[in-house]
Amino acid sequence: MALPENFNSWKHLQDTLRKVHNRLVKDEFSDVEDEPDLNVPRSSLKLACTMQDSDTSDMTVARMLFFLFEYGWAYEQLEPYYGLPTEEVQSNLKFRPILILRFKEDASDAFENGYYPLKSTVKIRLVKETSTTLTRTECLRLAERVKAELCSGNGFKFKRGKELYTYKDVEHGLDYQLYVWDKATAKDVIEKCNSVLELPHNWSNLFSHVPEEPTENYPTNPGTQRILGEQEKKPRKRPVGYVRFNQAEIYIHGRKYNLVLINRQNKTKRAILSA
Repeated sequence: MALPENFNSWKHLQDTLRKVHNRLVKDEFSDVEDEPDLNVPRSSLKLACTMQDSDTSDMTVARMLFFLFEYGWAYEQLEPYYGLPTEEVQSNLKFRPILILRFKEDASDAFENGYYPLKSTVKIRLVKETSTTLTRTECLRLAERVKAELCSGNGFKFKRGKELYTYKDVEHGLDYQLYVWDKATAKDVIEKCNSVLELPHNWSNLFSHVPEEPTENYPTNPGTQRILGEQEKKPRKRPVGYVRFNQAEIYIHGRKYNLVLINRQNKTKRAILSA
């Protein structure tokens, strides 16, 4: 169907943005009366964040930025982490460069279940390198290998699960801990990740740690618990779902930020190779 002759792109964008944005604002300020009261702080904030049909383009953008960043709604959507500053870790621990392969569940699948996307990480220690011997040429070569092995199609995907498999090969810097659906999946992941560095696999290094009662000990839906008067979902242990290759990077001792080799969706300009 063709667009009408009097179609106004800006008006269409503004109307769509206003509907989506104001829905978020209304949900965030559900404790505030509809009638604005400038003497009530949260009511005043809600009024400032709510887009109006008469807003100019500058006001529309200003309200959106104010709500997302000054008020802080966007930060509340970030997944919480426990962590340590890079400098603190590196001052107490010295290590060889580590190749990190990150896998992540598709957001559409995760949010259907009301959880953050599942993540998996595979780490490979580059035993023949140090912070000072590793070259940018070698890093680019690794990025090309990752692209060839893990980025094709929509990205290498595997099913996470309740079974734990470990694979240790000290000579080649491998110490995998894989929570996967079954042994065949574990082998697929090991073969694929080893192929990035063109390393052999030896199945005598593979060990299974399968729980006796996986469903009972690690329920797919652990239920809820009441905390501070509110119902909160219990943390999932060994959750099940498909994760897809997302990004490769290298931890380098002495470097403040990880070196991003490649991001499958090209979501960071820091990557040294585009997917």
